[in-house]
Amino acid sequence: MVNAILFQHWDPIGVSDIPEAPRDEYSTYAQTILAMLANGDRAVAIASYLVDVEEQCMGLTPNAARAQSVAQSLVHMWDVRRAHSS
Repeated sequence: MVNAILFQHWDPIGVSDIPEAPRDEYSTYAQTILAMLANGDRAVAIASYLVDVEEQCMGLTPNAARAQSVAQSLVHMWDVRRAHSS
């Protein structure tokens, strides 16, 4: 689910519109975010991580607004999953 959100909504390199693009393009980052969510990190920390990835790993100008929106979606998804599994 995290990987799907990153692919569909974050997608800083713009591959989600390419049919042959691997759907796991951002799986390395998804694993880190899953660990962050499990550790109780909230949207601010996750958005900061996404911005750092865009800037430091990808060499892009980060889109902080997009990172914040995606981080909020990820935290919401995590909270809903936790609530349903309890």
